[in-house]
Amino acid sequence: MALLGLNFGELQQEVNEYLFGGSGAPVGETNIDIVKRVIHSGCRQFYSPPPLGNYAHEWSFLKPVTKRTIQAPYTNGATNTAYYQHVGATSGDRLMKIDRLSVIGRSSGAKTYTTASPHGFVVGDVVRIHNLVSGGDLAHYTFTIVSLPTLDSFEHSEASVPIDVEDAAVSKDIPSWATSGLFDFNGVSYPIAEVLAEGNAYKCILDEDDNPGTGGHQTTATFKIHQDDYNLEADFGRIVGNITFSEKDNAWHTVRIVGEGRIRELRQRDYAASSSTDPILAAIVPKRTRATSATGGSTTHQIKFWPAITSAATIHYRYEVRPQALEEDTDYPYGADDHSDTILYSCLSEAERRLDREAGVYKMRFMEALAASVEKDGRANRPELLGYNSDQSDGFDPEHTRIFGGRIRHKQQDGTFLE
Repeated sequence: MALLGLNFGELQQEVNEYLFGGSGAPVGETNIDIVKRVIHSGCRQFYSPPPLGNYAHEWSFLKPVTKRTIQAPYTNGATNTAYYQHVGATSGDRLMKIDRLSVIGRSSGAKTYTTASPHGFVVGDVVRIHNLVSGGDLAHYTFTIVSLPTLDSFEHSEASVPIDVEDAAVSKDIPSWATSGLFDFNGVSYPIAEVLAEGNAYKCILDEDDNPGTGGHQTTATFKIHQDDYNLEADFGRIVGNITFSEKDNAWHTVRIVGEGRIRELRQRDYAASSSTDPILAAIVPKRTRATSATGGSTTHQIKFWPAITSAATIHYRYEVRPQALEEDTDYPYGADDHSDTILYSCLSEAERRLDREAGVYKMRFMEALAASVEKDGRANRPELLGYNSDQSDGFDPEHTRIFGGRIRHKQQDGTFLE
């Protein structure tokens, strides 16, 4: 079944026939460029339509609901310690070292390995054995943990891996997002500038303005790496409403949107990074981007959470789209399925204005079609029923309870319900 929506190629034909006569798609680079510019101007007029009376409409199809994953913090298993080492050099002042966990033995089947101390891994973790000996060459081997016989042993899914346990170490790789994250060292968070892998350790270079201490000493403290700032979609315009978690995350609250200054204020306090709750507040912040980024291709906004996430979660939110330019002939404008005529007359009214230097019949036709589209868009998302308003003075009615529900139930933080 084919829908009646007009795609970019069909819009080019319509505008070309009006501007240059004949039929079909525009021919020649100059004509093609003119037609495309007129269509994009017409699309912009449709996406941000002129007011009807005193009312400027906002299209519902430009406010989709989407989801994304916010990352679980990274730690090095149960050996949740890192070393700050001041060595006198600029980069050394900002050097954080994370040792990998030594492997001290393996079973005869080469599937179960013993570590020097409790490892803290869980089934399903993807870990890496370092310094594998294979044909005399050093190598790395990545696998998934399938069982945990003891606190200091683990079993993986491969049957035979030649490991020289005398010089082997195991760890979870530092995630790729770490350079967009924060290094929480003994309860204080520092931005990470660079991540290096060297020998049996990872090294994190902190931001140039951060230095956890001074003097020629080495300090050991608990650590985690967490990501609190995320780039939003390239077509993100603004957030609509609050942010919710997936049901599996067992969250009892939504994430409210606040001003960016509020997030900075909370982050400067020393308990922000070590909180035991998932984010409850977030702020949307424009990024510093070149002017050309506004045309698409680069993300222009970030979302900043507080406090730091304690485990991986999926969030859902609604946002207003900044429409992207049409590029391929098969591309459809936003709303084309239901409002193609309105889009077409918007484009033709722009062609008419540029050709005749004044508004004409196509502008009038666009405004007529726009009124119909606004009404249709409003009906498409208008609730039929807001709920049953009753103080039960007319008695208990089980039918109303079945349809509209009973008393309000509040989901608590532990996942239970309070009547």
